[in-house]
Amino acid sequence: MTNGGLESESILKTKIVRPPVRNVVHRTRLYELLDNGTARKLTIVSAPAGYGKTTLVASWLGERSLDHCWVNLGGLDSSAQGLVTYLCAALDRLEKRERSAGPDRWVALLNGLSARRQETILVLDDYHLAESAEVNDLVMLLLEHLPSSAHLVIITRADPSLRLAKLRGQAELVEIRQSDLALTVDEIGAFLKEVSGVALTKDVVRSLSTVTEGWVAGLQILTSSVKGTANPARLIGELVGRQRYLRDYLVEEVLVGLDPAALEFLERCSILERFSADLCDALTGRADSQEVLSAMDRQNLFVSPMDEEHRWFRLHHLFAQVLSARLQHDHPAEIAALHGKASEWFAAHDQPVEAINHCLASGDTAAAAELINRYGEWLMKQGELLVAKKWISSLPGELCGRYPVIMLLRAWAGIEEGRPLEQVEQELDSIGGTDAYEAQVLCLRSYLAGLQGRDAQALKLSERASRMIGEQDLFVRGHAKFRTAVARLASGDSARAIDLLESAAEDSLQAGNLLVAATALAHRGRAMVERGEIDGGGQTYQRALDLMANPGGPRRRFAAWALIGLAEIDRLRGNIDGALELFREGMETSASWLDLNTFYTSLGVVHALLAKGQEADALQALQSADQLARGSIIPLYFTRLVEAHRTLALLRCGRLQEARAHMEGLSARGDPGADVSYVEALVSDLEMLARARLALSEKDARGCIDLALPVALRARRQQRELHALFADIVLVQAYWLAEEIDKATSVLERGLSFAAERGIVQPFVDEGPDLARILYRARALGLDHPSTGKLLAAFPLDQQSRAAAETQPHSVEPLSAREVKVLTLLSQGLSNKEVAAALFLSVRTIKWYTSNIYAKLDVSSRTQAIAKARRLEILPE
Repeated sequence: MTNGGLESESILKTKIVRPPVRNVVHRTRLYELLDNGTARKLTIVSAPAGYGKTTLVASWLGERSLDHCWVNLGGLDSSAQGLVTYLCAALDRLEKRERSAGPDRWVALLNGLSARRQETILVLDDYHLAESAEVNDLVMLLLEHLPSSAHLVIITRADPSLRLAKLRGQAELVEIRQSDLALTVDEIGAFLKEVSGVALTKDVVRSLSTVTEGWVAGLQILTSSVKGTANPARLIGELVGRQRYLRDYLVEEVLVGLDPAALEFLERCSILERFSADLCDALTGRADSQEVLSAMDRQNLFVSPMDEEHRWFRLHHLFAQVLSARLQHDHPAEIAALHGKASEWFAAHDQPVEAINHCLASGDTAAAAELINRYGEWLMKQGELLVAKKWISSLPGELCGRYPVIMLLRAWAGIEEGRPLEQVEQELDSIGGTDAYEAQVLCLRSYLAGLQGRDAQALKLSERASRMIGEQDLFVRGHAKFRTAVARLASGDSARAIDLLESAAEDSLQAGNLLVAATALAHRGRAMVERGEIDGGGQTYQRALDLMANPGGPRRRFAAWALIGLAEIDRLRGNIDGALELFREGMETSASWLDLNTFYTSLGVVHALLAKGQEADALQALQSADQLARGSIIPLYFTRLVEAHRTLALLRCGRLQEARAHMEGLSARGDPGADVSYVEALVSDLEMLARARLALSEKDARGCIDLALPVALRARRQQRELHALFADIVLVQAYWLAEEIDKATSVLERGLSFAAERGIVQPFVDEGPDLARILYRARALGLDHPSTGKLLAAFPLDQQSRAAAETQPHSVEPLSAREVKVLTLLSQGLSNKEVAAALFLSVRTIKWYTSNIYAKLDVSSRTQAIAKARRLEILPE
């Protein structure tokens, strides 16, 4: 291979210089991929226009200070001779010489690379612009003879037609593609900070991520006007809504290079969110869509594979918008027919969501109603109720009335989106007494009755539905069992409810009713946790979550119940970071509808944030919960829950005056008694504990006991052991404050045993230094429960050390009247047992009093205490 006569002065120097980089985001994860590539022969960086391929490689070379030969192939002839000439020129530039010796530039290139002791990176930028069979052959030859100290990087918009199978098999190839190059949310935030000079909110960053899908050029265009503006966030928000510049870029950089047939193909595919070769054939009338898609995939035409087999593809949504606009302009009369063909294809392949979407887009509402009716049961099983509601709302009312299934779907969706219950009742009335659907209507009516606190009626309706259903109708049978179980749970019959929920889940799973199966398990998990079966509840939550896995897509919305339940278990066990992550995922997954179980548990996020010391965030989360509660269709319970939690949060923040004022503004409710519903008991318990804690903060021990004791007794009677523990923790502190030490230690020992068996830590730690002091003093009195040390270790270190120090004697403090009486009896020579009998107290309580007396008098024995008390005239001589 010869030089071909090109002299050094013929070289375009700009083609062999690494381009400058600006506004570079440090991309550690990609730099590491490039670093790994240097130990191999070839790295290919392949992605559509504007994904920052050149910037990535250039910034990596600069940051790592790597020796390199950079050749930009844009505008060069597609010959091996030209490529070798420019590579040699780049090597000469690296070696700081005019021109390498020797008549054969190819030999000179290889010898020059071999002679270098340092690692050398050869970069071929814009490879797609000069690719030819001759160039590809040269590159393969170069890879074959490349010295071990050299490495080749190819930057391209389209996958090169190189023979790469052998390199892949030998692990000599690193590939960086569009999915790798797309900026993450964090990288977008860093990029925007570099451009605008300010840190933008997560919401603004996420909105840009959604619009651009991490496309670097799109971000650069959107933020080009940001510098120097007074309010970058507002300007970016406006730019997100105006994407004309992005569309212009796509037209200029991509579409002008497409042949008309390919452009027409893509325009028709733009109506699809995802497409396969078979679907494209049906849509376009072609028979070669597989070859077309494979070529476009290789050319990186903003067509991304969605699976490893490259059977399904999607368009970058900005590219799809451009193509859709062109289709509307060039072929408006074809659009309805295209949607109709897509609907037929999806329906034929049992993919109802896409089939119905395209049918509605075609304008054929009658056909759409038929499809919704056909797939109504499937939609209910999958929990796609809000999707169904969106479709149904676009159909004429008289058309919906012809289909009982559609009316059932509309009623279900109405509950989920929080419409007034009276409206939902009216829709159920419109279905009539159709035998085929009467059991489903009864299940819905049972649900509505339960939401309104009419538990007996809810149970009656669900049991009536169960009697109507045949053994083989597992779909409706599972749902009826579920509603019966929930009604029994609401009435306090948790043991039978838990068994029935398991049976409902099994029936529903056999029927393919994923929604009811998973929801039944989530309710079962919650009931088990409330009974104190923490491990079993956690396993049941996980079973529900496993059922709701959605490979390749976001979590199903109703996964929120299980996620939030698992978060609460993490919080109980002191894993606050894990709990907050699960709470966040649960909130993001859930819809606007608030199930009582979900809402009650979700308030745990407030206390998780308080445990982290994030008081402002906790109160903000509580405010958000308040807004959701007031928008609920059953605001009575929800708003009461929020108000009780607000008092608890204010007290934990040390804002006693605000908590007192808040409680004074709420209507006082007494003990609800034994006959109230399960849900009413839950809400009332929390309200009474909030008042009890307020009394405790005001040092009103007796008032606290009078409020907390009925809660503990009722919770145990209803087998709500977890709530009984919460009440016991309050009682321990109140009894201690009232100097009823026997009762305090007895309740404490019971609570420690219950918590230790279940790994529960956080409810104790949340009480702060007061409970830490009680734990230290109780241990000193002989209550040395095996879990006490582990529990104390979970308290913040400053609280531990302060509580430990405060249990040691320091200075003389005034003795209480009871302490003086105990000391008087001791001074008369009575033993602890005799003093206890005289005062009708236990020996443990007398030991507690003597410990207090020693601490206050700064002594360590009875003799010293009596002597010092007499010197201080506390006791007579």
